[in-house]
Amino acid sequence: MATFLTDSRRKKYFINIPLVAILTKAAVSFGAEPYGLGLWNAAFVHNLFNKTKYAELRPTKLKPTLIIS
Repeated sequence: MATFLTDSRRKKYFINIPLVAILTKAAVSFGAEPYGLGLWNAAFVHNLFNKTKYAELRPTKLKPTLIIS
């Protein structure tokens, strides 16, 4: 899991955004797997699941969620 300090109030933050994907891609190339598939790691879904498992899980992801306030 890539962790580093950055300040979203500064312009440099936008330069740092791709760093998460770059570090994860480097780790995957060495045989690591993404720790989870949230917003930042969605691009690596196929590194975590094969086509069959992905096809099985996809409908669940597309279901609308119930928000209770």
